[in-house]
Amino acid sequence: MDDRRVHIGIIGLGNWSRQIFHAVDQLPDVKITQCYSRYPDTREAFASEYDCVACEQYEQMVEDPQIDGVVVMSSNAAHEKDVTLAASRGKHIFVTKPIATTIAAGKRMIDVCLQNEVVLAVGHQTRREPALRKLKEVLDSGEMGTVRLVEANYSTPNGLKIKEGDWRWAVDECPGGVLIQVGIHVIDTLQYLLGPVSRVFSWQGSGGLEVEMPGVTATLLDFESGLRGYLGSSYVSSFSHWIKVYGTQKNAFFSELGGLILTEDSWEEGEVREDVASGANVTPPMPTIVEEIGEFARCIRTGESPEIGGEAALHNLAVVLAAVESDKLGRPVEIASVLKESQASYYRIHARGRYAIKLFDIRKIIGEVRKIVSAHAGTTPGEYHRVLKPSDDKSIKTGITAYGCADAACILYTLDELPAETAEREAWIETIRRFQNPQTGLFEDGSHHEIHTTAFALAALDFFDARARHPLKALHPLRKREQMEAFLDNLLWHEEPWLESHKGAGLYSALVLNREVSREWEDWYFAWLWEQEDPETGFWRKGKAIPLNDPKSPVPLFHYLGGSFHYLFNIVCARRKQRYPEKAVDTCLEIWKSHHQPLYGEPFCRGISYAEIDWVFYLNRSVRQCGHRFEESRKAIEEVAEKYIDYLKQLDYSSDTAFNDLHKLFGMICALSEFQLALPGQFITERPLRQVLDRRPYI
Repeated sequence: MDDRRVHIGIIGLGNWSRQIFHAVDQLPDVKITQCYSRYPDTREAFASEYDCVACEQYEQMVEDPQIDGVVVMSSNAAHEKDVTLAASRGKHIFVTKPIATTIAAGKRMIDVCLQNEVVLAVGHQTRREPALRKLKEVLDSGEMGTVRLVEANYSTPNGLKIKEGDWRWAVDECPGGVLIQVGIHVIDTLQYLLGPVSRVFSWQGSGGLEVEMPGVTATLLDFESGLRGYLGSSYVSSFSHWIKVYGTQKNAFFSELGGLILTEDSWEEGEVREDVASGANVTPPMPTIVEEIGEFARCIRTGESPEIGGEAALHNLAVVLAAVESDKLGRPVEIASVLKESQASYYRIHARGRYAIKLFDIRKIIGEVRKIVSAHAGTTPGEYHRVLKPSDDKSIKTGITAYGCADAACILYTLDELPAETAEREAWIETIRRFQNPQTGLFEDGSHHEIHTTAFALAALDFFDARARHPLKALHPLRKREQMEAFLDNLLWHEEPWLESHKGAGLYSALVLNREVSREWEDWYFAWLWEQEDPETGFWRKGKAIPLNDPKSPVPLFHYLGGSFHYLFNIVCARRKQRYPEKAVDTCLEIWKSHHQPLYGEPFCRGISYAEIDWVFYLNRSVRQCGHRFEESRKAIEEVAEKYIDYLKQLDYSSDTAFNDLHKLFGMICALSEFQLALPGQFITERPLRQVLDRRPYI
């Protein structure tokens, strides 16, 4: 390689990646040397066309010491994991807009780049148009007088091309739809020209598109300066990109193709028009993209900051998400509230000497997990033994079991290694389905209550976008509100809070995953939980969860935590709220400080079980809702993570009984995934671990 050049890899090889390559081709000190797409044909074709190396795995690119930076062009929701992996390997980052799909994810990306001292540049290239640079110069000069109003529109017919299955179809990939895809260009430009937006009022609709995300948006903007504005954006209209700025002395009109025009109108003289700057060059290479990639390379060389870094991009995203919230609520939403509400949604890592950062390299542990899962595989895809040797617990059977198959699916999903081939996925689906009793509709295993087994099996099927073959007949009486509430009310909340939660939480998970209840039923279920959440502990059930070390308690408090964990992940997956998250934070911290005995025989952080995921999930997700004892919680999670990983690293993986039980192993891998989520940038893995409980309820 030519060491004088900045060597770049690119992930995500859609149409825009070609614009990036054409831009790089104009920069003699920059070269794209590697590319990656999850589709082999796409990456091979790109590599052939543009004379670079096609990587079979993204890890291959970010592990290469010859690569200086990575251009991330993957789907919106994939930005965080792709940026985190590259930044944790010391690669500088250029990521296309939007920075992320949530404020929390964007902040975690900023933090991991700060911690690893790499550049984070975000691709908002529109403001770099020469005509808009000129408009900024005119505005700053005062030539237009006082500006009090701005109007803008960015529309394109590209939404008509979106098909079901395209990531642009889904609202979780594209919150705000057309606003996050194209309108965000104008949001960045307006904030560049006129200062920060402070409040929005938005209306959003499909525009006739049969997609999840909005195809048409109309948004009113309040700026911190007192300026008012309007932004329209459509995915179903002919191309339009213009900005009108109204001043007391002059007006300005920008259009992408027409350039910048200043006008001055008086009753005496009529309109005076001045063509100030020409329109954009949209033929590759686009000068705006050449400029931003050139700046990225310069920042890599010099250590200077890019014009559009993480914080600016985060404010652009906040305007979009505030608009989404405004449309839902039917009222204006403050940008500050969107940014503030997410403050407890991430743990800020103070880098560059503020305090020492603990890093946890768990790649060896993950490698051992892979070996165990592989060793437990049967002869047919999807067939897995939970254990290979007889267990002291006689309810745990050898041979192919429902839990063996479901646990293997859950572990591989967490590792992002589920099979992609259709035939193998279909075989896996049929393997899990065979454990269903066609008369009752419940799945059976013998090691857990049938409702737990049913919810767990359905949760595994959900990874393959599949459901049970037969309806869940045994649970149908509980679809009536009175019967469901009576069922929950009669559980042994005081005596067996953990085991009984398998039924109480499993009921919701099973019926929802198999699409056998309505939204109204879900509202009944969560209304009952809301009323029954204990105000003293933040656990379930009110009046039954005994405080720590109370001699009247028939079971340790950790049993109430373990049981409440099952209800909380239903709440989290359904995007509902806890009633007393502050109390839950207090109780979880007290459990850690008192070194309270968990559900199982082993001390906390000294066994392979579900105790660690119960605790870290409950604390992490509770503090995200309220921000209560934020730094103290982060420190406690870090202490538990360190203790737990030290224990895991000293195990004899081949002989440890619990490590060779796929169900317990899944509890461990879930805990590691949640630790990584709570401590961004501190866990070293080949790729970020996935959170199964954010995909669907039940573990």
